[in-house]
Amino acid sequence: MLVRRQAAYEQAKAKNPTRWSADTRNWQLASSVYCEIGQRTRA
Repeated sequence: MLVRRQAAYEQAKAKNPTRWSADTRNWQLASSVYCEIGQRTRA
């Protein structure tokens, strides 16, 4: 999925480069993710 999304962004950037001020984001899959489990609050 990330490969297709990266390709879509690169195609959009190539089609209209003036809309892009910088490179597209890093689309590499994160090796690990941490989640902070804190106190729940009522909404």
